[in-house]
Amino acid sequence: MISITITGTSITRDLDQGEPTLDGKLFKVQVRTKPSCTIEQMTELVKWKHFDKSKGFIMSIGTVNMKYDTPDVAIAKTANLIREFKLAYLNTKLPLTTLPHIRVSGLKPTIDQVKVDTDGFNARLSSLADDYIDVIKVRYTDKMLLRDGFHLNSVGTKELTNAMNKYLNQCF
Repeated sequence: MISITITGTSITRDLDQGEPTLDGKLFKVQVRTKPSCTIEQMTELVKWKHFDKSKGFIMSIGTVNMKYDTPDVAIAKTANLIREFKLAYLNTKLPLTTLPHIRVSGLKPTIDQVKVDTDGFNARLSSLADDYIDVIKVRYTDKMLLRDGFHLNSVGTKELTNAMNKYLNQCF
């Protein structure tokens, strides 16, 4: 059985956990949602080894930061998260998912600016990949959010699940 921990903001809240079989391989999936979690807060959780050791992690983090940070700042914070992860969870893979376009402006002048910055973040995310860091490209559309403009609807959750399952089939 291959243990996998999925964590991130409330985007992960409706993901299924349990013991699915994917392509003949048995996984034990634990979902640890951290609502409203920023990249900096996740870095602290990682630093203090908040999560149980797993064969692999999948992390969806950064949507909250997109309301406040530029793509460059968010990528720098993600690079720091990765450094801390590598220290806390030696020789453990950490795939990061791309982010959906949220419809909340935060401190930015417009929702369109948040969308542009999210695209910039997603484009730069692959620059952080190495032997232990991968990027799962999720094909989100603007119709995959709930009315609140922040959380995934069932179609968005299914797209995220499918992208993660495809990754697990290929890499474990």
